[in-house]
Amino acid sequence: MPYAAGGRATPELLDRLSIERERVEGRIAEPVGTRGRPDSVITGATGNLRTGRPCRAGIS
Repeated sequence: MPYAAGGRATPELLDRLSIERERVEGRIAEPVGTRGRPDSVITGATGNLRTGRPCRAGIS
């Protein structure tokens, strides 16, 4: 990760930090987007277990 060598920030450093933040955000977005899928499956399976009704296909 970029840092302020010598304790001084520059416009270039701020640009590099912004790019790094965007890169990190991109790497975080996919797992966060995927996080709800298991919850959806668990909810459907729990409903099936309790009611005997089939799980609904295509629910995410």
